[in-house]
Amino acid sequence: MILNKHANRVATGDEHNVDYLDRIDEIGMTQRSVNQLGRMFRWLVNDVSHQIHQVAFSCDQLAAGNRDLYTRT
Repeated sequence: MILNKHANRVATGDEHNVDYLDRIDEIGMTQRSVNQLGRMFRWLVNDVSHQIHQVAFSCDQLAAGNRDLYTRT
């Protein structure tokens, strides 16, 4: 049940701690896989967030350029 709760916390983004188990059986391997998926999910979210900020910045610059062009014509 602990692994299930941990997997659900990772899936919802609530879990940011990586728990290491000393187990070498399938449960330990599954725990490590869940931890890896959580890390990859956080990297993806961070990358998308960064891309969104870049697009917003570019839109602001484009709008400022359009306003400047409008005032000169």
